[in-house]
Amino acid sequence: MEWNRELITVLSDPKAQPPTIHPTRSFALLQAAEYDAVVSVTRAGPAYLFSVSAPRGARADAAADQAAHDVLVALYPAKRASVDQRLSSQLSAIPNGPGKQAGIRVGAEVARRLISLRSHDGSSTKPPPFSPRNVAGGYRPTLKFPL
Repeated sequence: MEWNRELITVLSDPKAQPPTIHPTRSFALLQAAEYDAVVSVTRAGPAYLFSVSAPRGARADAAADQAAHDVLVALYPAKRASVDQRLSSQLSAIPNGPGKQAGIRVGAEVARRLISLRSHDGSSTKPPPFSPRNVAGGYRPTLKFPL
């Protein structure tokens, strides 16, 4: 929930991402990363896209937090300071130790793979400019913007 709130906060800035990218893509990447990070550790279900090797004792919560952080930093590098702060807050609640560090490594690897996989998905492609046609049934704007 905390990472969804963080993404909502990031998206409240209208300049956070190009208008060609819909926010639902960001939520999907965030959720996929968290899910695959947790499943990599717990082995409690099938991976959505992939599973990475996790040693016994790795912390699923640390994996999810790191994966969420790394995805958001990759998508919104200008928002890194607040995203780093959220990660610090989340990880501070997890006791230090090898399990935490292993979870962090799993989360980072899941995020890296997911961002790499989606880096050329066409989401940043600019659509062609709209050219109204003066033909029967053709759409013609009724208002001129800006008002």
